[in-house]
Amino acid sequence: MIQTSIWWGFLTLGPLVYWLLPQRWRTSALAAASLGLLAVFAFYDVLVMLALGLIIFVAFRVPTRLTANLPKSVISALGSPWPIWSVFLYFLWSKYLPALMHVFSGGGVG
Repeated sequence: MIQTSIWWGFLTLGPLVYWLLPQRWRTSALAAASLGLLAVFAFYDVLVMLALGLIIFVAFRVPTRLTANLPKSVISALGSPWPIWSVFLYFLWSKYLPALMHVFSGGGVG
């Protein structure tokens, strides 16, 4: 990742653009640029993170009058930490477990 021109472009242009923008736009621009950089290197992981963010946003922003007819189990599941744990387990399973299995099977680091 660090050897790519996209990374070095982000690293050199990011701070320059950040300081040239008006202060009210800086946070949003930095978040958008970071999300774009992540999407270049790990597109499916960004999709998972965006889906999780949408689920959590909807779970806590849905008015009570709309959830009044839902079963209590659904309401408690939406307000629970299970979406966060599911993404944690996804990243553990897809990113770290294969590397750990490679190391522990005698393949070495790298």
